[in-house]
Amino acid sequence: MKRKSILPRLCFAGTLILCLSACGAKTDTNKEETGSAAVGSELDETNESTQNAVQEAAADIDARPETEDDIDYTGIQDINVGEYVTLGDYKNMTVEVRKDEVTDDDIESIINSRLMKITKGEVKDGDIVNIDFVGKKDGEAFSGGTAEDYELEIGSGTFIPGFEEGLIGVEAGDTVDLKLTFPDDYGNTEYAGADVVFTVTVNSIAVNGDYESLTDEEIVSLGMPYGSKKELWDEGARIANEDAQTAYEASIRSAALNKLVEESTIVSVPEYLVDEEMESYIGYMNDICQSVYETDLETYVSVYYGITMDEYEKEIKEMSQEAVRANLVYEAFARAEGIQPSEEQITGRADAEAADYGYATGRELIGDVGYNTFRMYVVQELVEDRLREIVTVTDNETESESETAN
Repeated sequence: MKRKSILPRLCFAGTLILCLSACGAKTDTNKEETGSAAVGSELDETNESTQNAVQEAAADIDARPETEDDIDYTGIQDINVGEYVTLGDYKNMTVEVRKDEVTDDDIESIINSRLMKITKGEVKDGDIVNIDFVGKKDGEAFSGGTAEDYELEIGSGTFIPGFEEGLIGVEAGDTVDLKLTFPDDYGNTEYAGADVVFTVTVNSIAVNGDYESLTDEEIVSLGMPYGSKKELWDEGARIANEDAQTAYEASIRSAALNKLVEESTIVSVPEYLVDEEMESYIGYMNDICQSVYETDLETYVSVYYGITMDEYEKEIKEMSQEAVRANLVYEAFARAEGIQPSEEQITGRADAEAADYGYATGRELIGDVGYNTFRMYVVQELVEDRLREIVTVTDNETESESETAN
């Protein structure tokens, strides 16, 4: 996956990420890199300090989007947002968010899908293995042939012939070299009939079964890190409750951001910011189509969405407008609350997250996606944190039941 995978999360501040949920914000080799050769799938009021910070960053970064290289370029942090946005009564804002109760079915589902890992024993047909692998052709790693923590069901036929069969009998923790040949009729002609070597490490083996059928003795004999069925259940319950709480908090933050935008008055949006968002996203999608699906964006849009590029660009522009509207509101809120990010916060965040997106340094990350874009990403999270402190949360299910009772 190319480094530009950060763009949906940064450029669109959570709005357009929904357009490509399969790719995600961070690099996901399990879903993206293995989509090509490895698995045999063809398509399977800005203050002075803030202004100085922007200027200093611009002078320090070599690779910047063209719009930001323009001496007359005005980022969202440089404009008078009061000309575009009037905030609503956000200090008295209430959002309705339901917190789902964790059920026994939820717990059992987590156990079956995530916890039933064997730390010893051999791979058998039908097992689900967690593997790391590197594919090499003529001694060189090839595109789409590398992944970590990839979950594969043995016998599914997901990989090229011989890959899954070659893992049968391998013990958890072991590494093997699989000498294989791509089929002559393989869709990508670059690999058709090619001899390759996959170096595969089996991290763990999952039981292809269900919690109900297990006994305490089987749990111990299979090498699971639990002394009994109850211990396995307790761990599943812990994870399920953590997941539920995480989802609840995420829902509150999302609802608060949406409510903030809904209750604000937006007179207009700078068209150049809309164009910038749109161009960034389409450029990102071009990269995805070429590196993951090995096709051009127009073909991808036609095949997968069944629409023309004109129709696609119209949809992206509409969503870009919504993204800019939201960003203007976030900026206005940040200024009203005095939570403008400092230069140290921005560069520090970039340094902390660079590796997550495939960059060696934070400077490279900011240089690729643009200072203004990355700054907006930090602003949104500051806005989320502050809103979480301000907003009143009610349970919409409880309110609905109360209204029905009355």
